[in-house]
Amino acid sequence: MAKYIYALVRCVPEPITGEFINVGAIAGDPTTGDWGVRHVENFSRVQKIADVSAIDATMHFLATLSSRAEDQEMLAVDGFNDGEHLSEAALALWHGELNNVVQLSRPRPVIAADAEAALDLVFSRMLIDPARQKRGGLSKARVLKQVRDSYVSAGVDERMLQSRVEMFVGDKVDTRLDIVLGHRRAVQLTQAWSFQRASVDALNTDIKAWGYAMMRLRNNDEARIITGRDEFVVVSPDVPLEVVIAQPENDAQNRVFDVAMDIFMDLRAHVVPLDRVEEVGIRARELLGSSPY
Repeated sequence: MAKYIYALVRCVPEPITGEFINVGAIAGDPTTGDWGVRHVENFSRVQKIADVSAIDATMHFLATLSSRAEDQEMLAVDGFNDGEHLSEAALALWHGELNNVVQLSRPRPVIAADAEAALDLVFSRMLIDPARQKRGGLSKARVLKQVRDSYVSAGVDERMLQSRVEMFVGDKVDTRLDIVLGHRRAVQLTQAWSFQRASVDALNTDIKAWGYAMMRLRNNDEARIITGRDEFVVVSPDVPLEVVIAQPENDAQNRVFDVAMDIFMDLRAHVVPLDRVEEVGIRARELLGSSPY
């Protein structure tokens, strides 16, 4: 058990009167980078006091929080967590600055085993959700950690792996790649996606933007990667592409997943469910065995 910090996300349709309804929460441990964001699944109570624009603004803010939480967790997995992206001070600052239709409560401590357990406590005590989301959704960062573990288990030299790098395609398109295998030339690209996120709107946008850049690569546009070590990596249009997924668990997640699968198939990607992630490391080892790079 550890100390976590949480804050409630509130929809405030009439800031002058101060009437509000709690619609979500963020909880995390700044020292480890373990953060989570969750919102109510049933918006019937919210719709009684808030119009569409207020709800849309609140959901956009929740999606932004989800992205920041995921980025923080991925930095921690990479060993670069410095506490600058999300912290108790950051939540306190937003609490003081947000005074329109979206507001954040003052951050408070809670003792829990992890971020999801902290959110369970917060939801049970402070939010009413007739269709409460079940606990246990996997973040992208946790999916990516298992991908990295598959490389280690397969005996892949970690010096051949480069994480969270930018790929530039043509003159104006770029996207972030989770893992690139190879030194001077990319031997394999691996991307992790979790469809178990509380809010999937941002996920839908992210996959489409990534898919567009990858399709440009497949269509023979010149591509190159500049790594964090300032190394130049060439990427060929036919580079093997692995997509590791945490599969959806509800209707909203399934709708995004169906669109994403069309993109993955068009890109000729190996789509690997998380329970078969060891296949990625095995294929990487085989590719390295047949490549001079």
